[in-house]
Amino acid sequence: MAIKEVHRLSRETYGVRRMQPELAAQGFLAGRDRIGRLRGTSKNPGESGKMWAPQA
Repeated sequence: MAIKEVHRLSRETYGVRRMQPELAAQGFLAGRDRIGRLRGTSKNPGESGKMWAPQA
């Protein structure tokens, strides 16, 4: 899958915004939302985005 390949080549640092132009250059024409959905349904969804927890 092209999404996994781009993610691997970017040392697993690219998010959807950076992946979209890279995939378009390879001929995979899709918007960021679709790439995000496909990435979320694969076994490589990326980080959850939660970087901190509130301290009580």
